[in-house]
Amino acid sequence: MKEKNKVAILVDTSCDVPEGFLKENEIDVIPMGCIIGDEIFTDSREISSQELLNKVRDKGVMPKTSAPSVVEFEEYFAKLLENADEVLSLSISSGASCTYNNSLTASEKFNGKVVCIDTKSLSGGFGLLLIKAVKLRDSGYDANHIKAEILTLLDKVNLSFVVDTMEFLHKGGRCTSMQYYGAKILKIHPEIVMVDGKLKSNSKYFGNINKCYIKYADDLKKKYPDYDNSICLVTHSPMEDKNVQVVIDKVKEMFDFKEIYDVNASSTITCHCGENTLGILFIYK
Repeated sequence: MKEKNKVAILVDTSCDVPEGFLKENEIDVIPMGCIIGDEIFTDSREISSQELLNKVRDKGVMPKTSAPSVVEFEEYFAKLLENADEVLSLSISSGASCTYNNSLTASEKFNGKVVCIDTKSLSGGFGLLLIKAVKLRDSGYDANHIKAEILTLLDKVNLSFVVDTMEFLHKGGRCTSMQYYGAKILKIHPEIVMVDGKLKSNSKYFGNINKCYIKYADDLKKKYPDYDNSICLVTHSPMEDKNVQVVIDKVKEMFDFKEIYDVNASSTITCHCGENTLGILFIYK
């Protein structure tokens, strides 16, 4: 008989973490769907971010995402509880998807053995919270204690990113037509931030996108002089490796992070931001 893990952790595929982290830490993943025209793909399992962008170009249609259903969550929870005492389910912000609400509804069948968290985040911001949750789990804490600790961090996650184009955000209903066309005409590369679980436009950068990333890094350093220096996730949708490395080198120069990871955004995230989107993500104090 397999020995039980105290707490099993479940996340959805909007959670972006360093390569290998999920497998190494026995994290289970419930997939979100990526919809392109009349085709539906299981994120990450059936389509990579680059493949998704290729299909978008070929078909000429914008992608959409779909949340895991209540029934799917019930099936995952039941399976995980065969080998765990509790399940901690972390989900993409309820302001961006109904995934959390579906997980919460599904959890009602399990007599308090499933604890759900609305991370009010996504992508690498979600990933930072998962990394903290894993450390707490490995220290022997139960699901409710882990949740209480994670909730204290929700307002301290710098979840921001610079987009090359607002086309994907606009077609996905995450920015207005005025914002989209204004950015297109003026060649603006906006910084998108997560505030209270919802995405909104913040700073505006002009000109060459690679220079905009560097200015963005400068602005973050000024905005957050006091930060948790344990880890930083440089998270991005498909873009040239050399451009990512320039940003990582800049972060190393400007900040004092013990660990900096190059993290590829999932297909779910790429559906909403398109290519050449990059965020420098960390927790501040």
